Amino acid sequence: MMLSIFLILSLLSGCGINIEDKGKAYSFSYDKVFGPEAKQLDLYEEIAQLVQSSLDSFQICIFAYGQTGSGKTFTMIGTSQEQGMIPRSADDIFDKIHSLETWSYDVHVSVAELYLHTLYDLLAPDKGKVHDLSALSEVLVSNKDDAITLLEKAFCKRSVSCTMMNEESSGSHLLFRLRLSGSNKDTGPKLGVLNFMDLAESKNVIKSGSLDELLWMKLSHI
Repeated sequence: MMLSIFLILSLLSGCGINIEDKGKAYSFSYDKVFGPEAKQLDLYEEIAQLVQSSLDSFQICIFAYGQTGSGKTFTMIGTSQEQGMIPRSADDIFDKIHSLETWSYDVHVSVAELYLHTLYDLLAPDKGKVHDLSALSEVLVSNKDDAITLLEKAFCKRSVSCTMMNEESSGSHLLFRLRLSGSNKDTGPKLGVLNFMDLAESKNVIKSGSLDELLWMKLSHI
């Protein structure tokens, strides 16, 4: 069976989109919409205040969600030429920490994978299973390069699957976490957390040529 879909998509002043499908129009509004010409820096400037909030003792979580091949992992990690949100955030955090005179911070990195309802610690030597996030390994880092090196090592352990839409498609949710412990002799300690979630792909089963493993498990019990 072949599916033919014809859509007309237009941006609305950077805060929404219009979609026309078979003569019907649909409008969706968002806080911000980035066009195809947008750069990684444009996206980072939009979330920079959230990164700052993690240093101010807030718990922040930033998600990337979308269809296979839509650029979730590229947005989060990027390349050496076009760094993604994670390396830009780490760079920004350490720049801010090193510029502070009255505060000192310890930065710990954790990386986890949620795959088929099982949570894995990607910084454990054997990619060990854990029951909850509090059991994850934490590694103290002193600069951005150390943090990204840990991410790269963990990323190599991530579960992937191959589809017709993407030769190496992530089949799991990836969590990268920075735990920021600040101390000040006058005001006392504070704790902030910055979480990045690179979610598993949202698949069109027919178009991707892939039947999701969870879906297959459900169907096999019908």
